[in-house]
Amino acid sequence: MPPPAREPSELLAHLRYIALRKSLDHIQAVTPAELTGFYGNAWWFHNHAGQIDLVLTQDEIKAFGVEDVERRGYLASGVSKARLNAALKGDPLLFPEELKGPDPTKLDNLPGNKDPGQREDYLAASGPLLRGLFDSGFYRLLKGIPRDLWDEVEVIEIRKMSGNDLDRLVILGFRGNPILEMTARRKADLTYVLIYFHYLVYPKRLYSLSSTPTP
Repeated sequence: MPPPAREPSELLAHLRYIALRKSLDHIQAVTPAELTGFYGNAWWFHNHAGQIDLVLTQDEIKAFGVEDVERRGYLASGVSKARLNAALKGDPLLFPEELKGPDPTKLDNLPGNKDPGQREDYLAASGPLLRGLFDSGFYRLLKGIPRDLWDEVEVIEIRKMSGNDLDRLVILGFRGNPILEMTARRKADLTYVLIYFHYLVYPKRLYSLSSTPTP
């Protein structure tokens, strides 16, 4: 198990550990202990994952304790917003059975606090379910890098964020090309955690270079 990350570059070892060992519990070693103010980050994790066709399995939804979010229609096992939207544009007669249930207006779009109709869902998602949502979104995005390519992923750039001395922009690369940008935040104990991910390439492009099946 990697030691606490005292430099932003050391976070990569933790990501490899989580992704290759499927160590869901280890996610909390590299995420904020207190998630007040981080609901927007959890929202982004799932929204971004949905856009780039990364999904959770039913077992993963259960392991993270977010079955209630699935029941409310904001998550669906094996289905992403990208996959659902692509199917909706196709031939209705060929519409896959597993895509007939999810609501395209809600899937991978966690509830907001401005819609009165989503108020109850928002209070649950931003309160008791927030840890599970944050961690499951974090793990969902790690699936964008195929298991057999992780050994070739490296940190290719680290730089300070403008006007913020706590955060560092960390860019991961594959064979010299940038693939993922992350925000690392320094905690009071001088170790770093991760609060943001954004893919710079479509994960399917990485899977085309891999023998790992697309999730």
